[in-house]
Amino acid sequence: MPGDARFGGGFAARIFIGETVGTAFAGDDLTPEAVMERKDAVMDLDNFAVPANSDQSGARLSAAIASANTDIAEALAAAKRARKRSE
Repeated sequence: MPGDARFGGGFAARIFIGETVGTAFAGDDLTPEAVMERKDAVMDLDNFAVPANSDQSGARLSAAIASANTDIAEALAAAKRARKRSE
């Protein structure tokens, strides 16, 4: 069994960290009040992912942020092009 399992007292279970789809906020729209207004989307467990590593989690995060912030999307695209040129 992998290291992300626990056993005891006749019980076995997997322990994992999941990431919900969440919601992205544009610019200065990320406030405690805005998060509370969208908390159902933030906390929704119906379509969560279990990223295998921080790169996968970061890619999901970058895509979500870029979907709500065009200036960040352009910066991410430029960085990706620069990485490809340097390979």
